[in-house]
Amino acid sequence: MTFISKYAQALKLFLLKELKNDETEKFKIFIRTGFQIDVYIFVHDCQYYTDIKQKFDNFCKETKSFSDLEPIKGNDYIKIFFKVLPFADLEDSFYSNIVNNPNNIDYGPRYRFDSFYSTSKINLTKDDETEIPIITFYSHKGGVGRTTAMASYALHLAAQGKNVAIIDCDLEAPGYLNFFDLSEHEELIEGKKNGLVEFLCDSQFMGKDVNINDYILNVGARNQSNDYNPALDRIWLVPAGNLNEGVTEDNALKSPNRQDYLEGLAKLNLGNTQKVIKSFNALFEQLKTLNVDAILIDSRTGFNDIFGTATLHLSSCVVGFFGLSRQNEPGLINLLAQHVKNENLFELILAYSILPKNYKEDNVLMEAYNRMEAFIMGVYDKKNVPARIPIHRNDNLERIGIGDYAANEKFIDMNTSTDRDNQFSDYTLLFNEIDRKCFPSGILGTVFGSIAHALREYYNEIDKKAFSNEQAHLIAKDANSNLFDLRSIILQHLRKVLKESANSAEDSAINESTFFYRTCMNNFFDRDKFIICGRMGTGKTYLYKALQNNQISNNIKRSSSQKDDNDDYIFINATPQKREEKLLLTDIAKHSFDKDFIFSNFWRIYIWTKLLHDDGNESLAKIRKMVKQQRHAMNADKPEFFVEMPYDKEFSGIDYIKYTESVDVLLGIVGDLQIFNELLKVSHKKVFILFDGLESYIHPLYWNNTISSLYDYCSYPEVTSSNIIPKIFVRTDLLPQIESLNTDLQSNNIINMEWSIEEVFGYFFKLIFSDPTTGSAYWNIARKLGIDPQYIANTEKIFETNNNQFKDLSQAEMIPLLQVFFGKDTLGLGRPWDYFKKELSNADNTANLQLFINIYRYAIGTAIATAESNITEIISPTIYASKRVRTNAATTLFYELVNDKFCKSLQTFQSAILFGGKGMYLYKSLDENKFENLINETTIRIDASEYGHKKEDLINMIFANGIMAINQTTKGKSFVFAPLYWFPWGLKDVDEKSNDNLKIRNKNSEFDQIANISKFIEGVGNVATGAGLKEFGTAATAVGSAVSMASEIAKMISKLSNKK
Repeated sequence: MTFISKYAQALKLFLLKELKNDETEKFKIFIRTGFQIDVYIFVHDCQYYTDIKQKFDNFCKETKSFSDLEPIKGNDYIKIFFKVLPFADLEDSFYSNIVNNPNNIDYGPRYRFDSFYSTSKINLTKDDETEIPIITFYSHKGGVGRTTAMASYALHLAAQGKNVAIIDCDLEAPGYLNFFDLSEHEELIEGKKNGLVEFLCDSQFMGKDVNINDYILNVGARNQSNDYNPALDRIWLVPAGNLNEGVTEDNALKSPNRQDYLEGLAKLNLGNTQKVIKSFNALFEQLKTLNVDAILIDSRTGFNDIFGTATLHLSSCVVGFFGLSRQNEPGLINLLAQHVKNENLFELILAYSILPKNYKEDNVLMEAYNRMEAFIMGVYDKKNVPARIPIHRNDNLERIGIGDYAANEKFIDMNTSTDRDNQFSDYTLLFNEIDRKCFPSGILGTVFGSIAHALREYYNEIDKKAFSNEQAHLIAKDANSNLFDLRSIILQHLRKVLKESANSAEDSAINESTFFYRTCMNNFFDRDKFIICGRMGTGKTYLYKALQNNQISNNIKRSSSQKDDNDDYIFINATPQKREEKLLLTDIAKHSFDKDFIFSNFWRIYIWTKLLHDDGNESLAKIRKMVKQQRHAMNADKPEFFVEMPYDKEFSGIDYIKYTESVDVLLGIVGDLQIFNELLKVSHKKVFILFDGLESYIHPLYWNNTISSLYDYCSYPEVTSSNIIPKIFVRTDLLPQIESLNTDLQSNNIINMEWSIEEVFGYFFKLIFSDPTTGSAYWNIARKLGIDPQYIANTEKIFETNNNQFKDLSQAEMIPLLQVFFGKDTLGLGRPWDYFKKELSNADNTANLQLFINIYRYAIGTAIATAESNITEIISPTIYASKRVRTNAATTLFYELVNDKFCKSLQTFQSAILFGGKGMYLYKSLDENKFENLINETTIRIDASEYGHKKEDLINMIFANGIMAINQTTKGKSFVFAPLYWFPWGLKDVDEKSNDNLKIRNKNSEFDQIANISKFIEGVGNVATGAGLKEFGTAATAVGSAVSMASEIAKMISKLSNKK
């Protein structure tokens, strides 16, 4: 602490002590820019403070922490001035404004670092509203690889097709000429290209009349070096300034550009935050004209105004580089302080650099590493701690910029190749983390977003050629219509309904005409079947919302075992709707490790509030009123037991905690539930309380106590609750988080929402025949292709009486219709039924509805645009079984899966398969040892804050999402990949001889996640995902259950956990 600050603190404590007897008296301490302190005191007795300097000196002498301060009385050098004024002067607005600020010390204006004391964020977006991340690379000390990492990340993004702008803000030590060999760049050789300093000067002098092209250069254009790579064309650089001279030039010492740069730098007031922000904003707006996808800022080292401005006002993400020496600790502490103080205004990633390759064997270095780790973990709770990436020393990078052309070329190749050097794996992990923070939709989102835009335009042209409703109706009914027009009607309708089905879970209104009634739904009203379980996209939320439609719920009831039940069924949505309810569940979850908190009581109260709270449901209004009336009557003669229940109050987390511990309240609630249930029976009504999407409000890590108690409550309901029936919709991959569930309980109480191939085809035909015109067109084509007329007549009758669905979803019933749409044979891969049964198969042999829909989303556009002269089926297998369509469909499927916040670890798992273990995992099945190595290689790369970093969670995630399954063979256990991933991931049949010769790679093997993505999207072509997903729709993913493999998975988890 400086002495002037220490004197100010001492004055504050001194005056607080002096004025404590009269709280009305006020004071204010001002620290002036000329290192002077002014003290204003407003008191009732000014005479008492005539010798205030002596009183202050005595206070400091008696106070140990201030005993080192020199006396101020008689000291002409220390400038501390007191102004003791009458209390009445506070009636003057000038003086009252002085003391109105709650802070007793005013540090006054600053020449610098004003940026650290205010926050006003710039949010930069493209014309299509896509956010442009601004990423600042910062280090407290030089020589830690900050600029090298930033240049590498720019190349990494450019290699993925992104346009990147680099701004060199290291104004006192610019250095980007090293990395792209820009000394050979024609525009710099000409000496006409300015940079950031000149832009900041010119924009403040000229206003907006500056041309961005004078201050920025394209790294690839007009670059005459031998290191040219196409990725360089997507990188733009705003250098620090016009400083291209080198030591080999004769006139380097007399360069007018360097002199002008220094003059401009000297005149810039970087401490004026608002002016600097305004100039940067002008720069960003001009960079937008280059269609940049990301802006990278290379910040200065240490504490400075550029760092403050870039961090708190410009950046969406800061990447901090710190060595393990104590010299780096002040910078680390300041960065963490700004991050915490400003409530995570920016994303933060930390890199420990540059570490020796064997730093873990050095006790001193490990002590320093552990010291920094302990400090960081102490600042944050476990959930919010920033990612920390170790960066090791790399000999190749140390040769950049010294004229070693081989090193320069290798640097570019290392950052743009999909087959990177293992020594570069540290940077790959760092770049993956930045991508995850700054591009939430993933690197695929940008690539597919631009493709989606082009595809959108393509579909718009198709829509212009579509038949009107009247034309389509006439064509469909006309026996003389040609096959091409009839096919167009069907495909146009399918494109529309597939798009609608993609948004069905989000839409409030459910279309009954396309709702597919499944056999598993027949058990929904069975009280014992209270768990509705399925993987993401199997239709849980769709069913949850569809039950609000009376026609749908009545149709399901008529097919169920409760078809003779004459009670009216009422559905109450127990999922939080208001922000307060969502916060409530999040708050309650924090008590999951409190052994004294009784969650079963919490859920009893929660359900009670849903039943009694007036939500406008007229069918329950009378019952709710009677419950409250009877409650009062029952307790009228025993007031000592009466508890007034706040039926319509919005409960807080504190209320719930209080009520769960109150016996009187709980007895009252049980009484209310009993009365409610009896009134329901008398009124011939049943209430179904529906819980869905609980993972959105209570993190699965807390489920062991929180949600398991809800399951327990549903398993053993009070005998009085025969007409109050809870139903819980839950994802298969999250089910293992509930400890209280055992295998018997699941099998007895679960409704499995997974799909069979029969249901997939049944749903597909339901979509087609949901529209009468499309149905007519389909039957017209069937007749022209020679389908038995009696079969057509019989099927039409079935559809008329069964909601346009087959009664029997058998292969025999559907084969003729399948033949019309898919053809008789699939390019030598078998009949369509057999082909899709294998192609759509998850690892547990359930069918993947999402993949089927993806295939036809991509195939329909091609088919509509294809003018086939000889139509033998509606879509040819040359389209739907093509390499491009199959790759696109599987890519989108996996992309959607890993974008779920609880499944992001699967992207690391996929990367390990494709690039880890020297190819040992690229087989359709793995033996037990290889599977163990694959799991180990994946988990060491998953951040500790991510769901799935534990082996047991990762394994459950893999099996529950149908990616792998366990098969028992004569040679032991075999871990088999789902057939739907065989082709797109390039998985091969197991060759025992060559497979045995593969050496298991070290568990610390490096792999490249981004290379995986590059390979994965190769040849994708016209695929609509990322920004286009919502536009084109993707329907619900249907994947199979892994519950039956629970015991095998448990054994594998146990084995891995015990393995050293």
